Amino acid sequence: MTMKNLYFSNIRRMSRSLIYLAGLAIALVVTFFFTAGKIRIADMILRMTAAERMCFVSIAIIVFYTVYIPLLICNEYGDGVMRNRLIAGYSQKQIFFSGLLAQLSSVLLMWLVHLIGGFAAGAAPLAGDWGHMFIMLAAMAGYISLVYTLSFRLVKPVRSVIFCYLLLNLCVNGFLIGNFAVMTAADTAARPIVAIIYNINVVGQWAVSLGIVDPEAGPGVLPQLLISLCIILLSAGCGSMGLNKRDMA
Repeated sequence: MTMKNLYFSNIRRMSRSLIYLAGLAIALVVTFFFTAGKIRIADMILRMTAAERMCFVSIAIIVFYTVYIPLLICNEYGDGVMRNRLIAGYSQKQIFFSGLLAQLSSVLLMWLVHLIGGFAAGAAPLAGDWGHMFIMLAAMAGYISLVYTLSFRLVKPVRSVIFCYLLLNLCVNGFLIGNFAVMTAADTAARPIVAIIYNINVVGQWAVSLGIVDPEAGPGVLPQLLISLCIILLSAGCGSMGLNKRDMA
């Protein structure tokens, strides 16, 4: 039994998921109207370029996955999908990693649909804008890896949703607290460390990419990408730890 077969099985299940398909449709429609300025929004956002508005609304993708992934994992446990895979000969680690890769593939697809909506609305990203958009994609991949790991290990539906919701709230509140920390650490030796900590948060990277926070909060493109990669790897490592000794009841 190879993980490749399991990965494509997850992709097929995802392609039949009404929630995910609805998410793709919402990403397309909302991005189009938001980027085109057809939705009632604050004057500050209306003064942004179309490409910046497209990047601004991309943060909604993490809100969708905060709800979607816990529901998906819990349904797979409840419907016996996980148990059937174990009976078929797949290991728990194969199930975990194939599911994680499928979710990372799904966010890439949703991001591409989001771009299509933005381009259709007239967004014309400059070279710098493309860099910010790829940074945001990597940051979202890191966040989704954390949500998937929490949902996979917690199993229980209510518990998974609560913890993933708390993670989202932690990101939002961490962004607010981080802004204060960045201003406090400006022009001090602690600034680079504070900037790195600030960008561990997906909302922090989003704000830095948009340029709506103090420029001191940005550690640079390469550090941001490395931070996101580290989050993905740590999530995968912690999520798979001790799986072979765990009973998937």
